Amino acid sequence: MNLVSLWAMSQPIQQWSQPPIQPTYAPGYEPGQRTLFAQPHRPPAPSTAQVRLHLKPGFLSGWNTRPIVWIDGIPVAASWGDTNAYPIPPGRHRIEVWTAYLYQYGHAATYVDARPGVAADVFYAAPSSWYFSGSIGYTPQENAGTWMIWLSWGFSLAMILFLFFILFLMVLI
Repeated sequence: MNLVSLWAMSQPIQQWSQPPIQPTYAPGYEPGQRTLFAQPHRPPAPSTAQVRLHLKPGFLSGWNTRPIVWIDGIPVAASWGDTNAYPIPPGRHRIEVWTAYLYQYGHAATYVDARPGVAADVFYAAPSSWYFSGSIGYTPQENAGTWMIWLSWGFSLAMILFLFFILFLMVLI
């Protein structure tokens, strides 16, 4: 041990002169209140409803993005591919979904009329590119903008074939 360590151990522990900082909460939130997190799929209780959100990642972009889901303005945990089930009170609820990479894109929103004891299915498909918006609805959705990826691949392949053709003609001459 060095002298600084010995000196630090010989000093009394100092108490804070200020009271600890009290956490601040969002309006309407009480400490200990249950928040909305994805629950395992189980039938809703008769007095509650359930939203089952099916999230499909974008074409070739699901590995490096994450979904952002808000129900009635409250962010909730979600993941790609799984059925994300959320218990909610009966009534009309707004569901918003984004895709996040370096920034948020692919926004889509819808309203769900939740009835007691019934699970409502909502499907979201992220766009294939940030130039497009996401697709949301009550039936399985397709990724918007997939044609743009196929078009760029086709153009690249055509350019490569064209260059090989020109090179082949130059060799023959």
